[in-house]
Amino acid sequence: MNSNIKNIFNTALLFAISFSLPFYNISINGRSLIFFIFLLFVVIFFTGFINIRKKYPLEIIILIFLCLYKLLSIIWSIDPIHTKEVAIYTSIPILILTIFFFNFIRNINDLNFLLKIYTLACFVFAVFVLFNFFSRPEDLVLNIKNSRTSAFNTNPNEVSFFMIYGIVILFYLNDLKRFNKIIINFLILIFISVIILTGSRAGLVNLIFILIFFLTSKRNFYWFLSFLVITFLIYYFFIDLQSDKIIFRYKNLIKLFSDHPDFFREGYRGWVVVNGLSNFFDKSIFYQIFGIGYEGFGKLMYENQGISISHHNQLLGYLIELGFFGFIIKLTLFAIIFKKVLKLTKYYSSIFFLFIIPIYSYMLTAGYDAKFFFYFFIIIILKFYEFLILKKNK
Repeated sequence: MNSNIKNIFNTALLFAISFSLPFYNISINGRSLIFFIFLLFVVIFFTGFINIRKKYPLEIIILIFLCLYKLLSIIWSIDPIHTKEVAIYTSIPILILTIFFFNFIRNINDLNFLLKIYTLACFVFAVFVLFNFFSRPEDLVLNIKNSRTSAFNTNPNEVSFFMIYGIVILFYLNDLKRFNKIIINFLILIFISVIILTGSRAGLVNLIFILIFFLTSKRNFYWFLSFLVITFLIYYFFIDLQSDKIIFRYKNLIKLFSDHPDFFREGYRGWVVVNGLSNFFDKSIFYQIFGIGYEGFGKLMYENQGISISHHNQLLGYLIELGFFGFIIKLTLFAIIFKKVLKLTKYYSSIFFLFIIPIYSYMLTAGYDAKFFFYFFIIIILKFYEFLILKKNK
């Protein structure tokens, strides 16, 4: 294939996957938009247009092993039908798409390009969220009873995840000094507004931490003060328009980390953690070592508490579903990634540390392991390391 055509082809695929990420929940015949992009990549692969490299960093090898381990857990899973469904139709496509994506990012220019496209996609998605908030059509707003605003039936917590990374990427682009600052500031304010509208407490905590980390690390007191004032003005503007339920969620944020009775009430996070661990340790030593089977947490809770519920904590999910064996491997993976981020932070910019904060913090409040966007940002970090640290060493 002609090199120019191949470059255009490569750029088009990077555009497709990065722009479609916030819109992954759009489904066709019951399958996510990302699933059909995966099918497109597979077809392209068999036509010979994709060159797959033979050597990968340890992190990718671990991801491949864990995917096979999830598939293997069908054998002993307490919910084999659900484990098979998620492993075959979600985990394997995500893994293959992750490997394709890793191959398609050839240099730092590709990386910067797809990050810009991602922020563009976040802006388009944010427009839909704002439209839904002010027009409030019942068929487009998720959790209308709670007034948690979203778009395309996407979980509000996932929307906040997308917007948080939109802000992180804008800080990175600002650090490059090759992007219009007015546009950057405008988009950041839009993304902040959307995070507040989702009612996501994890999103609000991440937002506050990231803003403080970034602005104080720049040692620009006036910019820091201005941003805080603007952020709180946006917060109170939308709070006045929000329902009592959303206001209650934010004002009672501290209860997530306290000994308040609500924290351990049935269905709440503390109750899920305590009972999930209790049910897990009541299982045989085999299940404790190898897990109850991928995505088997809901069945475990239903068998013991009579309620099928998500773990709302990815670390808890790894331990119970993959056992101590899989849990240790997962921790090893994230430890390696963390070490690489520290190197990027040390030798280049503190901005790179922001790329890892949402991944780690949302693991404590949500379960995104079966979502491609979770691995999208892991690949971004690995590629930054490959293009900057490894190039520096060479």
